Formats: sequence, structure tokens, C-alpha cells
Amino acid sequence: MINLNQLRDFYQVAKNLNFSVAANKLYVSQPAVSAQIKLFEDYCNLKLLKKKGRKIYLTDEGEVLYNYAQKIFEYEREIENAIEDMRKLKRGILRLGTTKTYARYFMPFLLSSFHEAYPHIKINLDEGSSLDMIHSLLDFRNELAIIAKIEEKEKGSGTRKLVTELFAKKSLAPNILMETSNTEFIKQLVMRGDGISLLVKAAVTAELSEKKLATVSMKGQKIFLNVSIAYHKDQHLS
Repeated sequence: MINLNQLRDFYQVAKNLNFSVAANKLYVSQPAVSAQIKLFEDYCNLKLLKKKGRKIYLTDEGEVLYNYAQKIFEYEREIENAIEDMRKLKRGILRLGTTKTYARYFMPFLLSSFHEAYPHIKINLDEGSSLDMIHSLLDFRNELAIIAKIEEKEKGSGTRKLVTELFAKKSLAPNILMETSNTEFIKQLVMRGDGISLLVKAAVTAELSEKKLATVSMKGQKIFLNVSIAYHKDQHLS
């Protein structure tokens, strides 16, 4: 197996055609560089350098290996730059999960601000129910999840749970016409006069301004969604 330290020493000598310059760049003594070159030539069983007077030249074999070494250490520099970029959040991917409601009405503003702060970070956005997003963390498909606060065994959305609890407190049993998670479909039904619904205000801003929908104030009743940022306790956060 090639000794990368020996290859590095050969690369510097071949690049500069000078043992002293190579030694300075490698922060070692000139005799140490000469010894490494000798070991590398012995390993290759090839003559890689030749001297003519006080000048150094590459042999044909040395030229071939120098070209390969040049590519190797160019990749090394690229790797170091990539590592530094990722440390400084100049490069990378954030795999983020959230609910469909948050994705449609809240995430555009949040992600726009995030992009301004970290323009080189790519975001992969996944959508589903809060429980779906919890599973995506457990399966390591997503790194973070922005979700409604849910209990361990809850099914469905956090919004549905809050609305159900609100009716239960008032001992009311709503006449449910239809159940769907499609907000746009719900709005169309309400605009047709086929019922009422509880939606986040951000979802109906346009319809309210166009007077296609109206809101009803619930005195003494406010619904707050507790938003959680969840992650897997065993996963390293980028």
C-alpha cells in the first residue's frame, strides 16, 4: 500500500524540482525528504527523479506518478474546503419534516428567513401528520421536525385534537359532514355553504380579504397550537 506521507514528499519535490523548497513546505529537514523519496522509489521499484548538475528532473515514470499525485492532493484540498464549509454552514443539507398545514402557511416565511441567513444550505422538506413526522425522525429520514405537540399515542393532527377537546368541554357533539385533511377542499365546501370549519387564519387570508369567507368570534375561547421542534436523541444535528 502506498505511504501517503512518502507520496506527499515526492509530490512537493516533483512540483518544485527542489529538495530545499519541498522541505520548507513540508516543515521537515532536507535529509528527511531525501530519505522519504528513497523509500518511495524503493517501494515503486522505479527511478522517479534524476539529477543533472545541481538541477532535478522527473523521469518519465516520475512524470506519470506526479500527475496522479497532483489529482490526489487536489481532491484532498477540496475535501478540506468542503469540511470547512460544512462547519461554517456554507454547505450542507437540512432534512426537515413538518405538517401539511405548517408547510403551506408558515414554512414559506420561516424558510425564506433561513435561506437569507444560510444561502448555501439546501433544504429537503417532508410533509405529513405530526405522528408521520415523528416516525420519520425514528427512521432517520428527517433530521428535524416542526410539529404540533402530541402525546405518544396520538393519531392524526394536533389541530384535530384541540378542536375535539374544545367541543367536549362544552358538551357539544358536532354534526360532521365530512372529514378531510385537504384545507383547500374544506374552504371550497364552506364557500358553497355546506358547513363551517375551524382553520388557521393564515389559511384563509386571501378569502377573507375577498369576502369569500367570514370569521366568527368565539368569546372566551382561543385555540393555541403548541409547536415543537423534535429530533432523534441519537442523531447528530448538522
